[in-house]
Amino acid sequence: MSKITIKTIRLRNFKGTKSLEVNFNDGETTITGDNETGKTTVFDAFNFLLWQKNSANEKQFGIKTLDKDNNAFPKLEHEVSGIILNNGAEVELKVIYKEKWTKRRGSETMEMTGHDTSYFVNEVPKSASEYAQVINTIIPAEFARMITDPMYFNTHLKWEQRRAILTGIAGEITDDDVFDKIATPQNDYGEVINIINSDKSLEDKKKEIAVKKSKIKDEISVIPSRIDEVDRMKPAVKDWESIENEISGLEKEKDSVQVKIDDQSAAYQKDFDKVSAKIQEKNNLTLKIQQEENRLKTEANTERLRIIQQNSEKEQDILAKKSLIVQYSGSVASNSNEIDLIRLRNDSLKEEWTKLNATPVTSEDRPNEDCPTCGQALPQQEIEARWNEITQRANADRASKMKELADKATLNNAVIKGKKNVIESENSAISELKAEIEGIQILPVPEEKEPVSAELTELKEKLKAMPDVFETQGKASTQDLKIKILELQRKIDVLKIELSGKQTIEKSDKRIKELTDEQRRLSQELAGMEKIEMQIDQFNKAKIEMVENRVNSLFSLVKFKMFENQIKGGEAPTCVCMINGVPFSDLNTAGKIQAGIDIIATLQKHFEYVAPVFIDNRESVSEIPAIECQIINLVVVKGQKTLKVA
Repeated sequence: MSKITIKTIRLRNFKGTKSLEVNFNDGETTITGDNETGKTTVFDAFNFLLWQKNSANEKQFGIKTLDKDNNAFPKLEHEVSGIILNNGAEVELKVIYKEKWTKRRGSETMEMTGHDTSYFVNEVPKSASEYAQVINTIIPAEFARMITDPMYFNTHLKWEQRRAILTGIAGEITDDDVFDKIATPQNDYGEVINIINSDKSLEDKKKEIAVKKSKIKDEISVIPSRIDEVDRMKPAVKDWESIENEISGLEKEKDSVQVKIDDQSAAYQKDFDKVSAKIQEKNNLTLKIQQEENRLKTEANTERLRIIQQNSEKEQDILAKKSLIVQYSGSVASNSNEIDLIRLRNDSLKEEWTKLNATPVTSEDRPNEDCPTCGQALPQQEIEARWNEITQRANADRASKMKELADKATLNNAVIKGKKNVIESENSAISELKAEIEGIQILPVPEEKEPVSAELTELKEKLKAMPDVFETQGKASTQDLKIKILELQRKIDVLKIELSGKQTIEKSDKRIKELTDEQRRLSQELAGMEKIEMQIDQFNKAKIEMVENRVNSLFSLVKFKMFENQIKGGEAPTCVCMINGVPFSDLNTAGKIQAGIDIIATLQKHFEYVAPVFIDNRESVSEIPAIECQIINLVVVKGQKTLKVA
């Protein structure tokens, strides 16, 4: 068990305290004074000495001493030093916080550019990391604040951090521990064990079950209405056999009428085939006349078609040449415009070159003959050397720029020459195309000739002699019979619709049985899920009780609520410190201090580190739980304007 106590703390220009030395007792030390007399400053100094934070765990806080206008006194060193007994061995610590003042180049005054913090152990300077390492060997930073400040555990740590620390101290409760407590031969929790051994958590499984239960309940809830709907849609029961016999009789009567229609239609079809042959003969003759006319017309107008085709090809050639003339003309205009633009750029380059050529280095460019640092005159030799350097650099720069301008002008002239060659070539092509167009001649088209031949005249006379209409010998009278078939079919269709009620009833009864079976299956599945859900809740509740009991057995005064009930059921992890059922946040100052001391006693025992405990507002609590460590009480005494240490 390591033991740390404070022997002495000294303050210099720290938080408004110009100078203060506090010597502490080994057991209990009480520091009294009115508000704003520096009691909390001592607590802040202890935290600053070890961790460079104040008692509120803040890294940035008002360390500097301020004047009446609330401005910090400049260039003051703010120092906290002290002697710590680490297992009886004295360790002297010191931290100095000061402003960093710097005189910038060219400025006559110094200005503050930041802050420096210096660290010392037994008067030996240390780096920040070395100092932190020394402090960590005295009291590890991971739990130091928890075992020195009664308020730290419940106000600065998140509930997840508090819970992790407490369960770590209490020790892990395994699932087997829980099953050993709750399992019975009748309820072996086999499903819960399977879930734990799978890749799902119990909470995830409960959520999955809840979703499935909701879906199943929704499905079950609509089944009765669906059964009722199917039942209500069933038609009334009729004499299905009588309806089937009537349909059979009508089908036989319809077949008999169809035989009569087929016999009359066959006789009519024979006569109709003869008429169709004559009509086809006339159509063939007409087609032959058209083919002969087309043949004669093609022969008579071959030369005419040739001239038309030739003229069409010449017109296409003229259009193509005119299109090329338009393209070349556009290119000539574009290149001419670009030449004008390049000439303008050359004029600008020439003007800039002339300006540079006429701009020599003058005496106005001579360097300052006085030293820029001390203001004294420079040696003439150094002045001349600098002037020569400036002159050479300026002339070289001017020559380089003039060459660059000349090179650009030369390149532009080459581009102009190239574009002039292109323009000349394109103008020549335009002249050639125009000459070619003028040389193309469009021939006159002869009139179209009508086709004439003896064979064509003979065919037309033969077609003229054929009658326009071919009549059949007679028509089959089947209209009444077809109407009779339609009436019989209508009666059959009506009866079949009526007979379909039998199938509807059979399908409805089958569907009602399916829905009833589905309702029974879903109810059994729902009951199985609710059983698993209940077992998970029983397991969680047992584990909750075991965790809370084990954690709370570590403390004499406080109890911790490790789980809270949720609105939608189940428990969620939490960590709420309580005294007699009252949460820490609702306790008065005395209750919060007592709770903090009780927690520190357990933490110091677990971590095997006994460290000083500062109790602010000690006057608000008459008695604190027993604890084996150095106690520093900070007590408000109204009217006492100076600190007293006892």
